[in-house]
Amino acid sequence: MREKKKNKAGTTRRIMYYRNEISSCLTQSQPKHGSGNHLYVFLMKDKCTGKLYQSKDNQYSHQTLGILTSKPIPYHKIAEFSLYIEKREISVTVKQQFMGPLSASELQTFQDFHVTLFRKIIRIQGLNISFDGSGPSRGYLVVPVCVIPEFDPPQCYLDQDMAEYVIRQERVRIPSWPCESHEFINRLVSKQYTEETAHEQNQLYEVISINHKESPLSICHFDKSINYSQYFFRKYNYEMKYNVQPSITCKRVSMGTKSLQLTVSRFKLQEETTRNDDIVLFPELCQIYPLPANFWNLCRCVPSLISRLEALLLMDEFSNIISCKTGIGVSRQNGCEVTTTTEVSKNQRHATEYSLSSICVYTNQSGDKRIDPVLFDLAVPQGTGNILRKPNSGLLLQSLTSVSVNDCIDLERLEALGDSFLKLVTTVDLYCSRTNHHEGKLALARTRRISNFNLCYLANKIGLPGKIFSKKFEPLSTWIPPCFTLPDSAGDPVVAQQELPQEKLQYLYHKVADKGVADCVEAMIGAYIIAGGIEAGWKFLQFLGLKLGNPRMEVDNGDASVVMRTPSQESCMSVDMDFSSCLSVPILVQNSLHIFQEYCQPPPSALLQQGEHSDALIIKMTSTCTSLCEKLGWDFQDRALLLQALTHPSYIKNRVTDCYQRLEFLGDAILDYLITSYIYGRFPEYSPGKITDMRSALVNNITFAEIAVKELDLNQHLKQLSPALFSQISEFVEVLKRISQKK
Repeated sequence: MREKKKNKAGTTRRIMYYRNEISSCLTQSQPKHGSGNHLYVFLMKDKCTGKLYQSKDNQYSHQTLGILTSKPIPYHKIAEFSLYIEKREISVTVKQQFMGPLSASELQTFQDFHVTLFRKIIRIQGLNISFDGSGPSRGYLVVPVCVIPEFDPPQCYLDQDMAEYVIRQERVRIPSWPCESHEFINRLVSKQYTEETAHEQNQLYEVISINHKESPLSICHFDKSINYSQYFFRKYNYEMKYNVQPSITCKRVSMGTKSLQLTVSRFKLQEETTRNDDIVLFPELCQIYPLPANFWNLCRCVPSLISRLEALLLMDEFSNIISCKTGIGVSRQNGCEVTTTTEVSKNQRHATEYSLSSICVYTNQSGDKRIDPVLFDLAVPQGTGNILRKPNSGLLLQSLTSVSVNDCIDLERLEALGDSFLKLVTTVDLYCSRTNHHEGKLALARTRRISNFNLCYLANKIGLPGKIFSKKFEPLSTWIPPCFTLPDSAGDPVVAQQELPQEKLQYLYHKVADKGVADCVEAMIGAYIIAGGIEAGWKFLQFLGLKLGNPRMEVDNGDASVVMRTPSQESCMSVDMDFSSCLSVPILVQNSLHIFQEYCQPPPSALLQQGEHSDALIIKMTSTCTSLCEKLGWDFQDRALLLQALTHPSYIKNRVTDCYQRLEFLGDAILDYLITSYIYGRFPEYSPGKITDMRSALVNNITFAEIAVKELDLNQHLKQLSPALFSQISEFVEVLKRISQKK
C-alpha cells in the first residue's frame, strides 16, 4: 500500500523509462554505391565574424562535415541552431548538395572514415557498441566536405582526400631538427617530456601562436628568477638541447564529455574568473598530432551536430502527424495538402522558420543562463493566406526539452504560458456546458481535467513521452553514433527500471516522471498558441484528447436545432474589442471572440427567471451603478450580468440572478491568461519563477482590492448583507485613507 502511494501516477515519484525515438527519414538510410544518395552539409558560421567556423584566411576552400544518406530529409524545415564553443556562438544551418554516383571503393572509404572518426578521434567508449553498416536504425554516414564560399550559395563536394588522410593517420610524430615554425601552424601537440600523471602526458594542446622573440634562454613569465631552460630542467629533469628555437603558446583541448557538450551555452550574464589554460612550450618539447587543429575541432562538433539534427527531424515528423489530424499549418488547394513552409518563397524563409539561435537570455535562480525565442521571429509571413500556422521544429524541441538536460533551451517559459491557456479553455468550457454547477463543482471538474495524471495519460495515448528529451547529453557514455549498435537492442517502448539491463537503459532509453510528461504537454500547448494563436492551441487540445464540451453547431436554412440565445448570452458573445493591441504578442489573443463562439457552447443566461418583473428588479438594483460603468468605460447591454457580478452570496434580496461565484471562477482564469500573456511577451528575459512572482503581485487580493476601492469605488456598489464582510471592507477603506493622507 505504501509503495503504491509512494509511486502514485501523475507525480514526480512515478518514473518510467521510454525508448529513444528516431525520425523515420533516418532509419534504413544506409548509403549505397551508385546513384540515389543524398548529401546534406553543415554550414557553420561564427556569429561574431560571419566567417565559416575553423576557416583560415587566404584559403580558396574550407573544411566542414555532412551526412551521406540514401533517404531524403526535409532539410528546409530544420531550424537554424547554435553551438557554443569556448564563449563563441556558432550558427549551424543544413544545406543540401547534389552529388553524382558513388563507386563501391569510394563508399568503402567514407565508411572507414566514419568508423575512424568515432573510434579513434572522438573515442566512443561503449564496450559493446559495434559498427553495423547494414543495421536497420540510423544507417547514414558522417563524411568530410569541402566548401567553396566564393559562390553564392557556397558550393560543396565530398572530400575523399581528407577521408583517406584521416584513415591512414599516423601516430604522433616528433619534429625533426632543425624544425621550421610553419610545422606548428594549425596543429595540435602533446608533451614529449615525462609528466607527473598519465592524463597530463596524453593531454592535447592547440597551438595558438608562435613567438620568435622568446627562446629557452628567455626569462619565465611566471618566475622571473629563472629562464625556461632552467625551469624544465628543475621540474622535469629535461635538459634542452637547442637554445635557438621560438616559443609556442598553446591552449588545452580535449575530447572529454564537457568538451563535446556544445549545445550548452558557456555564456554567463555575470562576469566570472576563467581559468587560463595557456602554456608556453618549445618545439623540442612537443610531439605533433597527425590531424590539423581546424579539422580536429570540427570533429569535436559531430556528436552535438548529429544529436541536434536528429532531434529537429523527430520534431518535424511529430509536427506533421499533428497537422494531418488537426489541419494546423495545412492549406487545402485542389484537394492537396500544402504546408506553410512550402507555400512561402525561399527569401521569406527567415520569417517562417524559428531559429534556435534567435534567442533572448534570462537567468534562473541558480544563475545559469537560459534562452527563449525572440517573439518577432514568430510573426505570420505574408502570402500564407488564412493558414493556421504551426510551430516549427525548433519551437517544438524547446517545448519537449526538460530543464534536467542542461541545454541552452528548455520548456519552462512555454510551460507557464501553456498552463494558463489550459486553465482558461477548461474553465470556459465548464462554465458554458455545466450551467447548473456551482463554483465548487466546477473547480473540482477542472482540477480533474488538467491534473498531471490526466495529462500524462493523454500524452501516452499519442506517444509523446518517447519524444521527450529528459537526459543530459553525454556522448561518451549514453549515446550511440550512427551506424553503430548494441547487441540485442530490441525492447519494449515503455519499461520500468528493473525490467532491462542497465546498459540498455543507459543507451536506448530515457527516464521521465509523470509530472515531467504533464509539463511537456503544457509546454507544447504554449508552443502552439505562440505560433498559431488561440485556435491552434484549441485544436491541439482536441488532438490530445482533452475532454471538452460539444462545440456549437452551425446550421443554415432555419433548422430547428439551432441554439437560440437569450439577451445575456448575446451580449456575452457580441463583444468586439481589440485586446491584442495591449500585448507584445498579439497572436495570443487575436480572434478570441470568433474562436470561443465556434468552439464553445453559448454561455448560460444570468437570469434565474424570465419576465417583466425580473427586468424591473434588475433596473432598480443597478440604478446606482451608472458612475461605475463610466469609470469602467463600458456600458452593459445586459444589466443582469452586472447585477450578478456585484451580488455577494449573502445578498438574499436578489432573486433574479445568481451570486458572483460562477463569474469569479470564469474571470479568474481569463485574468490569469491575460496577465501571463502580457508578462511573457513584455519581458522575454524573465524566468518562469519571475513570471509567477510578477503575476502573483499583479493579481493578489490586496492589489485588486486597492484598485477596486481607489479607482472604481466598488465597495459602494457591492450587494451584500454580511456584517462581518461590511466590517472588513470598512476597515480596509480606512487603512487606505490613512496611507493616502501620509503621502
